Amino acid sequence: MENEKNGMEKEFKPGLAESFEIEMLNVKGKEITDAIGRTGDFVFGRSGTDNEGKVYFEGDRSDGTKIRVEIVKGKNYQSPAELNELNTNNEK
Repeated sequence: MENEKNGMEKEFKPGLAESFEIEMLNVKGKEITDAIGRTGDFVFGRSGTDNEGKVYFEGDRSDGTKIRVEIVKGKNYQSPAELNELNTNNEK
């Protein structure tokens, strides 16, 4: 009975990322760490920003290998929110 929906619940729909850092760390973060994990025996350590327009993901393998991936924002990058706004304006 506890798990039954009563019709009042709303499905959670996250908003569109408004910046490069938010998109890479929050939206794409799982995909990125999963891809790194395919290198084998990877334990995710942390992620964050080095400065504006640059994010990193890092961790270790059990053999002591350190893995760090940096992603640097391209000059033509547009966030999903910006792209959505452009598409919305073009449809008018």
